[in-house]
Amino acid sequence: MFKLDDRELRNNILREAFKDQPVKIKAYPRFSVAYSKGVYVVLDIYRYIYVIKPLTISKCKPKFLDRVYGFRVPLSIFRPPFTYGALLVPKVGGGRLIEEHNIRGWQVYAFKGTFKLQDPDGNWVEGKCIGFFAFILEWDAIDIKDAIKKLIELLDKVDFRWRYSEIYRTH
Repeated sequence: MFKLDDRELRNNILREAFKDQPVKIKAYPRFSVAYSKGVYVVLDIYRYIYVIKPLTISKCKPKFLDRVYGFRVPLSIFRPPFTYGALLVPKVGGGRLIEEHNIRGWQVYAFKGTFKLQDPDGNWVEGKCIGFFAFILEWDAIDIKDAIKKLIELLDKVDFRWRYSEIYRTH
């Protein structure tokens, strides 16, 4: 976990991930947002990565809870309240687990639906999106900036045409 006000470290990681591309980055207290070539990348203080590709986008006015949380994606993430130094895996609802990927040591979930966030220009935007949520699962995981690059590449390879009944189906 990053320290609560470790904005410069998060921004440097995002800057390194988009090294050869023009990128806009803005840090907020609990997360940083980067925007480049039609893709938003959010890195929060728990080292969770959200890669969001908007399908439709428009400016909006935030509600009270939007201002508190800063961004919203179509996922429910239940994080253990106390870790005591151990790596505890969050419980993710509303996304589809991607089992075949080349991002060593990371657990990746695909999601689609509506999103709302404050972009690097300070504007609130909302719309429909597809994207990924990823977190570190193993001790020998690849670096965060490399994981971000691979998640952006993976956006074009994953089929997002599933029904929500397939997500909640028990095997």
